[in-house]
Amino acid sequence: MGGVVDHARAMGLILSARGQWTAPEITWDHHAGRGTPYMAYHFGAQVAEVEVDVRTGKTEVTGFWAAHDLGKVIFPQGAYGQLHGAIAQGLGYALLEDIIFDEGYLQAVNFDEYLIPTSMDVPEIEGVFVEKPYSEGPYGAKNIAEPAMVPTAPAILNAIAHATGRRIRDLPANLERVLLGHGLHRAGSVRLCKLGLKTL
Repeated sequence: MGGVVDHARAMGLILSARGQWTAPEITWDHHAGRGTPYMAYHFGAQVAEVEVDVRTGKTEVTGFWAAHDLGKVIFPQGAYGQLHGAIAQGLGYALLEDIIFDEGYLQAVNFDEYLIPTSMDVPEIEGVFVEKPYSEGPYGAKNIAEPAMVPTAPAILNAIAHATGRRIRDLPANLERVLLGHGLHRAGSVRLCKLGLKTL
């Protein structure tokens, strides 16, 4: 194949290919509540390992394992990138990201208040893909993207419950919720937030 590409370049030719795929038709009856609302369901399972300091409530995710059915994996590096990115995003959702609104105004106006994970927060991730080609997908492929984030927070919360015996049902599972079982009320000024000013 390399010889063909080199020969085409030497001749000044640009090689190209064109393909087309049409998604299967979806149907949904809103009144009956049935149908096929989506063409390719994604299946996955994730397991988190955590360390919880029961004196402070600090939780650290120390290991992560994930297995997902993507149909046929066409671009492995991209699929693993999507998987790792989704798990990092789900970790932030589970432990750090606290979205608080007051009268419709977002109260965290900077990243010193709205926390997101860094590379230091994300553990080693072991991921595997189960390949069962999907008859309706292009070359048998399905998607990964956002569905890979869905089981991340439940996996982390299950690990916290296993470590502490306490089930957390509100996110994020911050220090207060892990240690006390509930979040703390934050004082703030809606008026100042409307003006874009931080409260003390």
